[in-house]
Amino acid sequence: MDDYTWKKRLQKRNRRRKMEWLTLILLLAVPIGFFFWRYVYYVSTPEHAIEQVTEAIQNHDVETFEKYVNLDLAVSRGYEDLTWDMFAYDNNLNDKTKVMFETFYKKIKPQVVAGTIDILKNYVANTNGELTYPAGNDILKGRQLGIDYQYLIERSQLTSTHFVKLGDVVRNGRSADASVDVVDSCTNTHYTLHLILEQDESDNWKIVYVSNYRDYLNLLEPLQNSDITSYVKATQNIVDSYNNTLDGYQTKFRRLCSTKNGEMSSSQRKDVASFVKNSVITALKARQAELDKVECPQGAKHLQALRQQSTDLSIQYWEHFINGIENNSPDEISISKAIQKDATDMDNRINDILKHTAVTQATPSAT
Repeated sequence: MDDYTWKKRLQKRNRRRKMEWLTLILLLAVPIGFFFWRYVYYVSTPEHAIEQVTEAIQNHDVETFEKYVNLDLAVSRGYEDLTWDMFAYDNNLNDKTKVMFETFYKKIKPQVVAGTIDILKNYVANTNGELTYPAGNDILKGRQLGIDYQYLIERSQLTSTHFVKLGDVVRNGRSADASVDVVDSCTNTHYTLHLILEQDESDNWKIVYVSNYRDYLNLLEPLQNSDITSYVKATQNIVDSYNNTLDGYQTKFRRLCSTKNGEMSSSQRKDVASFVKNSVITALKARQAELDKVECPQGAKHLQALRQQSTDLSIQYWEHFINGIENNSPDEISISKAIQKDATDMDNRINDILKHTAVTQATPSAT
């Protein structure tokens, strides 16, 4: 082999070895680069924080959820956005009364914020994907705090707002504005919320509040109010008719229960039980059956569900009452009274919705 041929082969072999080394370097560089981007750069971005929050909810990981959400600030700001206009459109209230209510809402804010944080953490932890409302002796149950907390949560749109996708994220130093597309399942309204994130002293990004939350509420409320107004109008004749019937039954019930010494006779108990079964409970079931036939707009589904719950509670109350008087059972009477309180709370919640809807619908500035 002459020198020229040998040198050509040597150059070819060297080029092949260089290409092999280059290929090996590239193969190593891709995973190393991805590792560096994913675990060194990406973990220090707002996008990573939002991703962690969504995964924490999916995986029921409360610890991670708290790590990437400033719950104290987020819930506090949300509460202010939610309650600022609670009485803004009620022309029946004078300015002094409105200020009194505003002061009241500020006063109860710590308890509501603390309770809401607990509910959010329980929601993340629960595998059934449902909110657990206050129970037992919790100060937020019913109207113990002077407000209907469950109605407040419903107005927050917390249960009906669902994540769609993450949009643009704009950083400004140690803060960022993340656009998040959501949909309200009650009205099928798509909207872009702006999550404000900040870096803490450990350079960890956290969601601190939603900057346009109030605008979101202002957009949805007229839509839902319109559906509620339509549904109420469609069911008004049914409600009025059965209210008149039940009012008449209430008068007869009191007459049947009337005694001289506070003790009903055996025959009297039997008559009362028979009347409640055949008249009161029958009327409640008939009213609900008629209400169920009315087509309900999506934005009024919550009100429709509350009416159903109210009917169920009322029937349960009367059933336990009947068992109590038929068997002379104090325990059954006690149970009936507890259920009656729950039914009253439910009716108050329904009335709050109807009143708020009527007030805001009647005020041009509300829409």
